[in-house]
Amino acid sequence: VEIDPRLREWNCGDLDGLPASDFHRMLKESGKPVSQLTPPHGEKLEQVRQRADSFIKYLLEEHLGESILACSHGDLMRMLVSSVLQINVDTAQAFYFDNASYSVFEYNDQQWKIITSNRIPPNN
Repeated sequence: VEIDPRLREWNCGDLDGLPASDFHRMLKESGKPVSQLTPPHGEKLEQVRQRADSFIKYLLEEHLGESILACSHGDLMRMLVSSVLQINVDTAQAFYFDNASYSVFEYNDQQWKIITSNRIPPNN
């Protein structure tokens, strides 16, 4: 088990721990796309994307051909999708991840594929 700070959730600064409605209100009032929002004392979503890019690069350099389990949170997961599919941060917001869901990404022949996304194990 390795702890990697690149996989931590988006630092929303003063908004961390507050209801999501506060974040959405701030986003609406800013008139900016989410990619351009910098929460007070937090980080831009583009910085989260940079962490995701760095993590993907690390996997390709150090663990190519291996199966890796990475655990994180929804915003970081969206930025991993943004990174592997090479789509912009705002487009990646269309992806949704339930709590405790899993997704499978595969790298073959210089290309990433999303095998499954937001899968929830069935209740037994």
